[in-house]
Formats: sequence, structure tokens, C-alpha cells
Amino acid sequence: MLLWPVMFCSPSVNLLLRLHSLNLSWRSFIGDYFRMESLELDT
Repeated sequence: MLLWPVMFCSPSVNLLLRLHSLNLSWRSFIGDYFRMESLELDT
């Protein structure tokens, strides 16, 4: 009976962590992209 909430919560927590890390990498990717764009505009 106690195992069911754990089985139910584990995938959602894993999904949230995966989305969070994906969001962070996506944000850093966009930051690097705009940084390169601004460097190209400066030169």
C-alpha cells in the first residue's frame, strides 16, 4: 500500500528533474548563441 505512491511519484519526480536540467541546458545554449551573435555584431 505504501509502495504505490512511491511508484507513482518516482517517474514524475524523474520527469521534473529531467525537464529542469533540459531547461537549464536550453537556457545556457540560448545564452551562448546570443553571446556569439553579439560578438559577431561587434566585429
